[in-house]
Amino acid sequence: MGNDKNKKCKCKCKCKCECKCEKKKKKKTRSPEKSCFPIPNCDKKIFCTDICGNIHLDQDVHDLEIWKKELNEKTMVTVSVFNSAWSISSLQVFVVCMEGSPVVLNIPKGNTLSATIEDVISIFVVHEEGGRVEGKFCLEICFPFRDKKSFFN
Repeated sequence: MGNDKNKKCKCKCKCKCECKCEKKKKKKTRSPEKSCFPIPNCDKKIFCTDICGNIHLDQDVHDLEIWKKELNEKTMVTVSVFNSAWSISSLQVFVVCMEGSPVVLNIPKGNTLSATIEDVISIFVVHEEGGRVEGKFCLEICFPFRDKKSFFN
């Protein structure tokens, strides 16, 4: 009985991550397969990347798509947009999601606003008034992926 503590778990979990198995001395009739609780989605890794750039809108360019989803995975995006104090008007950011209405950030000149939004499809910056609007944006985009061989090929 003293050697039971040194035995390895015989779970046959489908994922390759560390599983948490019950070790109850009272219930010895349970098979290891039934007492194994793998961590959900443990075969996926979360990949995050930062994208930053400049915004320059004027009478020729009224709106600009700064990011577009081209993956089949759910994405979470943290959007941070700065509107320069030298801009003529406010800047609007439209974050289009898979479901529901777009998230709209109205950024007055000289200010920065940020939001973290799930299941984003695309992000647009817009100015409706005439004149020049300048600023900067930074996006942190996170999404799961399973196999980096197929991801990078």
